[in-house]
Amino acid sequence: MESLYVQSRTLEAKDLDWIRQLIDAHPGWNRTKLSVHIAQRWQWRNHVGQLKDMACRSMLLKLEQKGLICLPPRQKPSNNGCLFAQWLPSPSRWLSRSKASSGCWNHSASYRRRAQKS
Repeated sequence: MESLYVQSRTLEAKDLDWIRQLIDAHPGWNRTKLSVHIAQRWQWRNHVGQLKDMACRSMLLKLEQKGLICLPPRQKPSNNGCLFAQWLPSPSRWLSRSKASSGCWNHSASYRRRAQKS
């Protein structure tokens, strides 16, 4: 296999093998634990020294989409409500969310409320 460029990183076959072995060796680990461990091991940090575990998780998802690795199943739905339509709640739940809740649907609902008041 040639090198693969994913999420601003060049991955070699040995990197993919190591990721597969890590997943096999720790079947109880969730995706977050895997991404944090990989980012720490590779010293993957941003310019201020923060661990880039979200970038690592994105890389893992891209590798899974390409069929190169098999990640553990999701423990809960995506928290942004936009990426994976199969996890979205029914439309009635979108509109009943409070202002304090997060999610992309909340922004459009609060925009409609402000527009109605004007």
